Order: sequence, then structure tokens, then C-alpha cells
Amino acid sequence: MTIREILPHIERRPLMYLKTKDIYLLDSFIGGYLSCQQIHDKNFNDINFQSNFHE
Repeated sequence: MTIREILPHIERRPLMYLKTKDIYLLDSFIGGYLSCQQIHDKNFNDINFQSNFHE
């Protein structure tokens, strides 16, 4: 599952994924998700998503 596939789920129920509705927590969630993918050697195309997220 990619970040772009997860975001609609987070948008519908943000408190299920994040402690509070905070853009910085969302950034941390995305960073953790990408780190997990790298650790477990999953093929993914989302690495550029986080680098441009703040913009």
C-alpha cells in the first residue's frame, strides 16, 4: 500500500492514525511508514513524497 492510498483513510478518520490532528504528526507517520518499508525491503515509489511534503 502506498502513502497516496493511505491518505484518504487518514483523512476520513485522522484520530485512528494520529494522536491529534497535527500536520507534524502526519509527517512523522509518513516518515515512519517509509522507514518501515525500507527496513523490510518493500518495493515502493513514495520516497519523493516525503521530501516534498512540507511544500
